[in-house]
Amino acid sequence: MSFFRVHIPTAELLGEIAESLGYRIVDIELWRTRISTVTKLQLNENVLILKNREG
Repeated sequence: MSFFRVHIPTAELLGEIAESLGYRIVDIELWRTRISTVTKLQLNENVLILKNREG
């Protein structure tokens, strides 16, 4: 994801927050790629797969 042309690693950031709340990152998978409407650059959209550490 990008905001004002600055790449933001959303899945990684959400994964860090989830880990601090007791979840474990199982995987970050590529869901799709799309082209930015402004810069015409390729952007990756990911799926963050989490598992509760207690379960």
